[in-house]
Amino acid sequence: MNTRFCLGVASLCIGAALLISSAPARVVHAQGPSMSELHYTYVAEWAAPRDKWPAMEANFKESEATLKKLQADGVIVGWGWYSRLAHDESGVTHGDWFSTTSFDGIVRALDALTKTSAAPVLATAKHQDFVLRSLAHNDKPGASGTGILWVANYLVKPDHAEEFGGLMERVIVPALEKLLAEGAIASYEVDTQVVHSENPGIISVAYIAPNGAGVDKVQAAVRAATAADPKFAAAFEASTVGSAHRDFIARVGAYAHK
Repeated sequence: MNTRFCLGVASLCIGAALLISSAPARVVHAQGPSMSELHYTYVAEWAAPRDKWPAMEANFKESEATLKKLQADGVIVGWGWYSRLAHDESGVTHGDWFSTTSFDGIVRALDALTKTSAAPVLATAKHQDFVLRSLAHNDKPGASGTGILWVANYLVKPDHAEEFGGLMERVIVPALEKLLAEGAIASYEVDTQVVHSENPGIISVAYIAPNGAGVDKVQAAVRAATAADPKFAAAFEASTVGSAHRDFIARVGAYAHK
């Protein structure tokens, strides 16, 4: 058995709770003041032809003023946009996100962005949206800038939700919290889809590192943490569907946390 849990040869991470449709809730305790509040993330992705990439990024930059105002007004607590560094068969090239503490915040933010963003490229590019609920998250307060986003998607078996949550709490969360404290990452979270457009058992783990060196630090730290727990590999393999695992890595053009 040679299973490894990779978060940097994988992604975003875990901190507070694990909830899977058709499975009971599993609370994963973590450090940080943000753990007790509801945290939703709206993600929009586009598949744009290569000659339209500059137009996509120009549109994102134009939207930053609206996002900054929404954050200042307390409607959202964070936002960002990215361009994928490794492309897959979905064709997705770009995406953006914002986070809120309520569905009211999601609707208000979408209304504001719709009024200020009407770039022609958005009307022709293939598009998909996700509405996520954070089961665990933490970030460096006031962090902003550019970076590298890594997102890992895992399909957790319904009858192994407790086991998967326990692995996150015992091994992964402490490693990520340490990386956050050291500045190797600016944020991490674990999400489940609250509007199910894919398998409801999928859990997304993601983080933002300031640069590629930060990704290297995450990989090394997670390898060390999982190797130090002799039961981790077998338990992780038993609780997830390995063939369903997918990652993506992207360059973050801009982001900000409250």
